[in-house]
Amino acid sequence: MLSAAFYVCAAARLLSTATADPEAMIAAAGNVCPDGWSKITSVAACRAAMDLVGYNGEEYKGDEDESSWPSGCYFCDDVGGCQDGFWFNEDTKGAAKGKAQPVCGKGLEPLSDTTSILFMGDSDVDYWQTQGYDRSHNVAVGGYTCKDVFRETDAMLDAFGPGLEWVVLVCGENDIAYGTKPSKAFKRFKSIVDEVVATGARLLYMGTKPEPSTKSMWDEYREYDELIREYATSLADAGADPPLVMVDVYPAFETLGNPNSFYRRDKLHLSGEGYALWD
Repeated sequence: MLSAAFYVCAAARLLSTATADPEAMIAAAGNVCPDGWSKITSVAACRAAMDLVGYNGEEYKGDEDESSWPSGCYFCDDVGGCQDGFWFNEDTKGAAKGKAQPVCGKGLEPLSDTTSILFMGDSDVDYWQTQGYDRSHNVAVGGYTCKDVFRETDAMLDAFGPGLEWVVLVCGENDIAYGTKPSKAFKRFKSIVDEVVATGARLLYMGTKPEPSTKSMWDEYREYDELIREYATSLADAGADPPLVMVDVYPAFETLGNPNSFYRRDKLHLSGEGYALWD
């Protein structure tokens, strides 16, 4: 541990791990759930259910209000007139439509009863197998920037609160990759932190990584992380739990030699070995 607000690795030092209770399933084509299962009633729950059934957040395609498609959360795979992926239909009745399959939950809602930890952010979180963290849900989306996360932070905090204890966040690398300066990316990050902390929850930030494929951005990554370290320090109060905790991934990976084995073949996204350090 580096200080009250900084950890080298890993998230498990701060977050409890156990087998989660809520369940989700992709039912047979139609507009009903099997006995003992319920239709999913919100976009947030649909996003959480996707993770529970083993799909990444980038498979969420959007919401609609259509009487001719299954109500609530549903899944399309080679269904005429429907882009493959997950959809949320606000129409409360809906109807069976071809091979479209309802996504059903058991013990999933209300979300506030099943959530103490909410994982948000980009592909680093989206591809992270977080189901082992007790009372947690993962709504991250590959490709998200801090701007994208901030856009839906209020809605997610409302949906998963008020019992949230932690929000685990990774964002900023994509902002920088798309040309945003570290100072502006930090302002976006700070806006997310401020909203989370205002609810009484704490935020755990997993820092940037020295990815072999992004060497041209490493200086900007370090600048971005330094701004976050300074902000975390400013929020820390001796004797109280710091509201913003940073897992300092970049220097930890460097200390371990930052081998290519920490990453997938693209030398960008974490491999199982890399995620094992996070866990």
